[in-house]
Amino acid sequence: MAKGERTISFYRIVKYKTSTTNQVVAQVDWNKVLTALSGQPLAKRTSNVGGRILIGEILFYDERAHLKLLKVRDIEAWLGVYNDQEKSITDLEFDEITQLYETSIISFLDFGNVIGMIQGSTSAPTVSAVTEWLQALALFGAGVELASEAVMSNEARNQLQQAPEASRIETKISTSKAQQLEARKSKLAPILRQVTEQFGPMTVTLILQTSQAKDNTEGRQMLRAEAENLAAAAGENEVVKARARLVYIDADQKTTAKNVDFLKQRITAKRKIGSVDDDGNSIRNVSAVKTIMLVAAEHDAELRGAVSKTTPSSDTDKKT
Repeated sequence: MAKGERTISFYRIVKYKTSTTNQVVAQVDWNKVLTALSGQPLAKRTSNVGGRILIGEILFYDERAHLKLLKVRDIEAWLGVYNDQEKSITDLEFDEITQLYETSIISFLDFGNVIGMIQGSTSAPTVSAVTEWLQALALFGAGVELASEAVMSNEARNQLQQAPEASRIETKISTSKAQQLEARKSKLAPILRQVTEQFGPMTVTLILQTSQAKDNTEGRQMLRAEAENLAAAAGENEVVKARARLVYIDADQKTTAKNVDFLKQRITAKRKIGSVDDDGNSIRNVSAVKTIMLVAAEHDAELRGAVSKTTPSSDTDKKT
């Protein structure tokens, strides 16, 4: 990747109505939600789940509110300067040379609860951190379990929709970053959890392949369901490999198969992000937002098509 170049990725925020079925969240007025949060002290914009501290700062550009999500790197140093009544981390007194946090920039589009996201580094907050932060702040009400789905290309969506079965799936994932599969109640999640319990955090490659015998339809259908989980969870630094061999059945009951790499089928783009303007003033955050919105405009039709396949829920339990 060229110096200063970052990947813009798109995801959709969803939630669960049962333990295994997700549903689309009715469109949220994110500009209103984020604007309201911008006036709250840090305590109202900070989450701490499992020792991971996330802070949401609100940016305004082109009359819209955007999210700057921070992940604390050094918790001890952070607690030494933290004041929950301050309204911005810029109000805290700490040595600017010491990098206490990693940053990602997130823009919420005005359809489908789609977000465009740029990570400031490989250790910056991922999309799972976004949903974790939103859930911790109870923006959709208490007890609501949120997740995200990678927005896939038209080709990948069609391939999944038309395939009733899969004969093989393959994934490579860090056990410490398996939240995406855990949230989806994936049957792979307990395997990853057991590996962690037995060996500690590590990167695991899983390959599941079933026979193509006629009496093994159920097994292939289960792999097909897991293939959809992998497609939704595919993302930078989340699931680093997500592949499937999808099985298609024609009217004469003849089968054909096709290999699909879901990471390559995500709607993404790489762009160089400017860090300073002509006068040397920092514009990295604004530049990131502008880039996200530009790429979103370039892919507008495909993004809208991706999220129009499911009818939004009429839920009213979200807070706006």
